[in-house]
Amino acid sequence: MWESTVRADQSITVTAAPDAAWSLLSSPQAWSARPGGCMTFGLADPLAPVGPGEEPGRLRFYLAAGDAGAYPAVLTVTGQTPGRQLCLQTSGGRATWALSVEPGRRGTALRITATWTVGRPARIDAEAELRREVRGWLAALGEIADGRRPPAGAGMPEALRQACLTSPPPGPAAEASASVEIGLPLETVRGLLGTIELGRALQPASVLYFGQVPGTPAPDRVGGMRFYVRRRPDGVLAGQVSLLAAASPGGRVTRLVTAPFDEMTFRYEPVGAGTRLELTHRSPGQRATEADVHPDQHAAGVLAVAQQYKDAIERLAGTGG
Repeated sequence: MWESTVRADQSITVTAAPDAAWSLLSSPQAWSARPGGCMTFGLADPLAPVGPGEEPGRLRFYLAAGDAGAYPAVLTVTGQTPGRQLCLQTSGGRATWALSVEPGRRGTALRITATWTVGRPARIDAEAELRREVRGWLAALGEIADGRRPPAGAGMPEALRQACLTSPPPGPAAEASASVEIGLPLETVRGLLGTIELGRALQPASVLYFGQVPGTPAPDRVGGMRFYVRRRPDGVLAGQVSLLAAASPGGRVTRLVTAPFDEMTFRYEPVGAGTRLELTHRSPGQRATEADVHPDQHAAGVLAVAQQYKDAIERLAGTGG
């Protein structure tokens, strides 16, 4: 498909001093002022070496409310002039932003220049939408800078939280289950499930970043959220966010609040001196009769994941081979 790049370049003047305006624009909290609900936070704990040009501290996780749940992306800081300008782009470069402060005689100018790369048929609508978004964002930032609106907190904006909590629940779906026996007591297995250590042990090669979403409950509590960053085969960094949707002494349910909204149910019970762990995976919007979701292949995939959990848990507990 032919593509086109749309651009918006707008500014407003505020009474705030340049240093105060810069402190606002360069902070992650500035993104919480965007229309519709959005947040960013730094990625400072890589689980694997960063790629070319990806210096530590130059990556941010971006999460915004969308039409269907929440939408994640990974932002790279591509340039910064302290006190004046901050430039970012999504991994892959399909969206860019330049936030700048320009001192002047009549006040301080806040400027946002943004671009989106879209399919050519969507150009006109996308350009209008981008201009509305930038205009609304600047208006909110101006009110914060001039003290007419309280600054956004460090946590998750309420609109974004609701988008995550009301993400599409699994409906008709491809479903498969598998179980394994782990040579460890139930309490040990239950204590390791959902921990950052287990997350790192499960996918050390493909997951670059993994941790708790700021401003959400602890990951072992219902409502807790985790973020993940993976590098796709094309080199683009892709993000996902999961939610602990339910928990009981005998199990837990985790759901992706970002596409593809898969759900995983964990059930565990003692078996002799060990633990039986059962996993049930559901892919909403896909039926087991579809050609690309063959029941046998789905079941084999879930069994492989269950075996990965068994191996990682036993390795962390020091009982693996």
